[in-house]
Amino acid sequence: MKYLVMCEGPNEVVIMELLLNNNLLKFDKNDLIGLEVYHARQLVPYLISQIMLYNSSNFKIIRIGDKLSDNLKIPSKLKHILNKNQIIDCHTHSELEMLLIVNNNLFDKYNKVKSKIKAKDFAKENIVYNGKKYDNSSQFWYDYYSFNIHSLVKDIKKCGKIGKKKKKEIFLKDLLK
Repeated sequence: MKYLVMCEGPNEVVIMELLLNNNLLKFDKNDLIGLEVYHARQLVPYLISQIMLYNSSNFKIIRIGDKLSDNLKIPSKLKHILNKNQIIDCHTHSELEMLLIVNNNLFDKYNKVKSKIKAKDFAKENIVYNGKKYDNSSQFWYDYYSFNIHSLVKDIKKCGKIGKKKKKEIFLKDLLK
């Protein structure tokens, strides 16, 4: 089985690469179309050509993000090898920052204010690592979890218990071994 992993943002790419590099997912880099994780919401020309190289229905597209309300548009040249059953939406809870909130034992505090503030803004106000405030950068995510990968796995599992899935949707925890 081959996978095309498409992430909503660069921070999701960092998380997926950390998990892949530590052999924590149900698939590895050799299973990936193009051998990498992509920052893309839709099938751009480069990804279309990658899929066409495989010309097989023996692959799945995994879309990772917090806002997966848009449908993946399947170009006409792919309709003969790609159908909606091959597309998996992987929801990162409300926002990826919930991982940081959970890790810092701030979930109850955030719950009290979540109707007034987004998780991203809450994290910017409350999360500090090595003297640096959370700034929504990919480097912050890498620094935060790269040397504590087991903490990332633990946080993903906790967040997977918090959220509610829609039909045909998975959480990051469902991709873990």
